[in-house]
Amino acid sequence: MRRILSLTVFIAFLLAIPVQSIAGISVVSSRSNIFYGGGISASFGTVDYVELSPMIGMHLDSRTSVGTSILYRYRNDERNNRTVTTNDYGASLFARYRIIPSFYIEADYEYLDHEYYGAGSDTERRKYHSFLAGGGMSSPISSNAAMYMSVLYNFSYDENDSPYGDPWVVRFGISVGF
Repeated sequence: MRRILSLTVFIAFLLAIPVQSIAGISVVSSRSNIFYGGGISASFGTVDYVELSPMIGMHLDSRTSVGTSILYRYRNDERNNRTVTTNDYGASLFARYRIIPSFYIEADYEYLDHEYYGAGSDTERRKYHSFLAGGGMSSPISSNAAMYMSVLYNFSYDENDSPYGDPWVVRFGISVGF
């Protein structure tokens, strides 16, 4: 289901790229070099999941921007005849370089304090440091706001010890001023 949703959003981004962006017309306000935004994700059922990831950044020039993001992730899992609630906390630093107005390359450093159900009856915590890189696209939704999607590869991924199911990380969100 997640793959279908991800593919649907990706196709929507491709179809929503306005002619103005292709022509090179900027959607960024000239009054500020600061941008902000982030992502929100939620699903409810046998496993409740909520993720918040606000971000703030700064344009270094017309193509290069840097920023930071914090992360909070809540899970309440009622499978297997028990209820397990976990909370993850994290932060990341990122740099983006616009290739053309709607497409960019991105590099991230991410710190994640991950809580998981251990071998006993209690949860345990583990800290992860990840280096990610990939690309993304943005599509304007107003004169100074855009939806964005980044597809990143986690170069620190270890299939035997990772908070993620695979090395590919897909992020969606909205930013103002990017």
